[in-house]
Order: sequence, then structure tokens, then C-alpha cells
Amino acid sequence: MLKDIIRNTTKYKFELLLICLLLPLYLIKHATSLDWGDDFAGYILQAYHHNNTAFTPAIENYLYNPDYFIYAPERYPPFYPFILWIFSRITHSQFSNYAQLNTTILLFWAVSVYVFLKREYKVSALIAAILLAYFPFIIELKNEILSDFLFSFLIIISILFHKENKNNKNRYFILSGIFACLAFLTKSLGIFLPITFILISIINWQGIKALLLYYAGFFVCLISGLLLFEWKEFQNLIFFSKIAQHISTYDALISNMNLYTDLVNYFPINFSNKYSFLIKWIYASLTTMGLIGVLLSFKKKSEADLYFRSLFMLIFIFPNSRQGLRYLLPLFPFFIMYIFQGFQAALSNHEKVKTAFKITITAALVIILYKPVISAGLNKKINSSDSLDQNTTTKPLIDFLKTTVSENETICFKKARAIVLYTNKKCFANNIEHSLSDTQKEMQKYKPDYFITGNLDLLYNPALDNFIKTHSLGFDTVFKNSNYTVLKWKKTSTPGL
Repeated sequence: MLKDIIRNTTKYKFELLLICLLLPLYLIKHATSLDWGDDFAGYILQAYHHNNTAFTPAIENYLYNPDYFIYAPERYPPFYPFILWIFSRITHSQFSNYAQLNTTILLFWAVSVYVFLKREYKVSALIAAILLAYFPFIIELKNEILSDFLFSFLIIISILFHKENKNNKNRYFILSGIFACLAFLTKSLGIFLPITFILISIINWQGIKALLLYYAGFFVCLISGLLLFEWKEFQNLIFFSKIAQHISTYDALISNMNLYTDLVNYFPINFSNKYSFLIKWIYASLTTMGLIGVLLSFKKKSEADLYFRSLFMLIFIFPNSRQGLRYLLPLFPFFIMYIFQGFQAALSNHEKVKTAFKITITAALVIILYKPVISAGLNKKINSSDSLDQNTTTKPLIDFLKTTVSENETICFKKARAIVLYTNKKCFANNIEHSLSDTQKEMQKYKPDYFITGNLDLLYNPALDNFIKTHSLGFDTVFKNSNYTVLKWKKTSTPGL
């Protein structure tokens, strides 16, 4: 038995070394970001929904407005909220500590990226996985309660079970299908996995048996999800189909190309002048090598290349104008793969030059990009006032709403899900782009009792401001501080309602 343990330890020595090198991620003290960007509130409300107790905010109090569907879906896909719920049950942790869950998922993702790359690159793959996990953008993203890390991890695991199944083992096809389904239950974009599997099976014919096993795993998992979760949590595809009806594929493509071009040119650190040229040179070099790798990939028909093209195409035609660089996260392992392939092709006859080049780039990235972020994270003191419910101007607003608004009254506010999470009061978000007449119809439908306005850029709501200005005599100001104003309909004057 001892020999088996030693043998397995030796076999997985690089994976164990990587895990040890990633453990300091838990020491980087970043509080979970709980601001008015309230996607986190949607996930937490769904996680709380599994508790089914009277002491937690009710997701039903979020009054979904189909006339403002672009704000957020009625529910998110169910798997990430389910993981949040399991984490909270095991650790008895508050949602402000969920960054630790994201760190764990990030660690697993980094190890899976190493496994994805190690067959051809070994040591380089180990270094790349470490640099990826400690990349400043990744460090910041792990503070958000978002499903991107879990989604990226499930994608790479599903692809690994398919890509590494050289002996056509039945269980690998089944597991690939199961993880593909879990990815789909985490984000709707995961639908690309089963579609791409069909394309790969046609191009690299693997037989009908592989297809049947893969889809058996996929559909067994999907049916289990349908039995376990509510139907509303499976309607995210309907949500994005509504967006697609308003945004053409061409417009989405152009918008995404502009968005991602701008984002790639943005670096998360303010570099001093003495480093800016070096950073631009490094990124230009990596981009060039990556493009060489992509161009060379068209000569072959590997599973990884086909998955990349399918996901890349779907992301770039996906109607996404708000989510930023995080939508590209599942593509990062492929970017690294193509950079390595570009290095191999460009410097195949110059091993010493290639090695020196890699060392120079790695050292420069660590010194310039990583050291400031990691040092800041290790030395950072968590400021509880960063959270909405502890902020000096937002906490009084939340306390006021908790004690003043009854369970039968409704609030109108741009960030409805955050209000429901912190106050457990009924709330809806009006369409901020509506005309006065359309806003009037929304008010007649939901009959709100309270209206919240804010002077923060993130809370800009021209439609509500116009409505309030038009019917100014119909309101009483019941709460006001430097950032927020709460208005209530007068009992004797309810214009438009």
C-alpha cells in the first residue's frame, strides 16, 4: 500500500506541486464585492431559496419586469446557486465570505488547465497555470459572486474527458456528457459543448456508440436537474432569445469586437512610465505568438481546436454588452495553448532563445504585474464599509426600508434584486429607457408605494426621474441623505395609479 501511495505521489508530483503553489490564494485578503452591480444578489437569492425558511429573503419578492428583461433574467441557471447553498450549509458562512468558495473553484480550474496542457508542455504548463491563477484580473474576479470560474472549470473538465479518451472508454464519454450538462446548468453558453461534440463526431468519426454514451450522460444529468430544480431556473435561454430579438447577430458581433478590443487594451494595473513600454512589448509578443498558433491550428482537426472555434464564435455573436472580460474566461486555456504553439513554431530551431524568451517574459510579468497585486492582497485590511449593508450612506437606507415598508407594499428601484436581498421587501426595476407614457404603464401594472433615486452613476434612471418630475406633487420625501432619496405616493394624490 505504501508503495502505491509513493507511486501515485510521484505520478502526480506536478499536480501536487501546483496545488501547494496555489494555496496562497486563500491568503490574499479581498472582501467579496457586494455593490450595486447586483448580479450577486440574484445568485444569493436563488441559493437562499433552497433553505425555504421564513428567516431568509424570498426570491418571490423580486418582481420580474418583462418590459425590462435586459436588466436580468427572472432566474439564473440553477447549478451555481446550488453550489452556493451547499457551501453555506457546510461552512455556515455568510455570503460576504463566498470569495473563499471562488478561490477553491479557481484552484481546481488552474489544476485542470495544467492537465489540459501538460501532455505537450509539462513545465511550461505548470508555470502558465500559476500565472493564470494569480493574474490580476483573476484575483479581482474571485471577489465577485459570479458563476464564471465554475463554468470555465466544468468546460475544461468536459473537454478533458473527451480529448484524453484515446482508448474510447465508455465512462469517459458519459462523464464528458455529464460535465457538459453541468456547464449548461451553470451558464446557457454551455450549450456549445453538446453541439460541438456532434460536429467532432462527424469530422473525426468516433462511432454512434460514443454519441449515445455522451448524450446519455448529458440527458440523465439534465433530467435530474429538471426534477431537482424549478422550471424558472431553466428559462435563461428564453431570456437570451429575447435579447437576440432586439439585437441582430451582426450588431452583437460588431459590439463585442469593439468591447473586447477595448478590454484587451486595458491593463488592471497603473504602470509607471518605466514599465509601460515593457508591458506593451510583452503583450504584443504573446499576442503575435497566439495568432501564429491559431493560424497553424487550421491545419489539424483536434478536439481542442474545434471546441475553441465553437465557443469563440458563440461568445462573439452572444448579445453581451455589459459583462466585460469575464465572458472570455473559458477561452483563457486555449489562448495559452495557442501561445505555446506559436512559440514552438516560431522558435523550433532555437531552443535556447525560446527558453530565454519565456524566462524573460515570466520574470517581467511576475515583477511588474503580479508582485504589486499579491503584495496588496496579502497586506490588505478588509473594510466592511465596502459592502452595501455596512456603507455609511447605504446602511441607513436599508434600515429605513426594513422598518418602514410593509410586506404588502412595493418599491421601485433600478437595482431591485439588491433591495430584495437586504430588506426582503417587494421590489421591481422599471425600464430606464422607457418614455413617460410607457413608464406610466409600468407604474399602473406594479402600483409601487416607494421610489428610490440615487445620485450615483450606476443608479442613473432617466425614465424614473422624468416620471417623478412630471408628477412631483404626488410624492412625499420620506428619506434623504447624500446619496439616496426615498419618495412615497401621497395617500390623497396618486397620479396615474
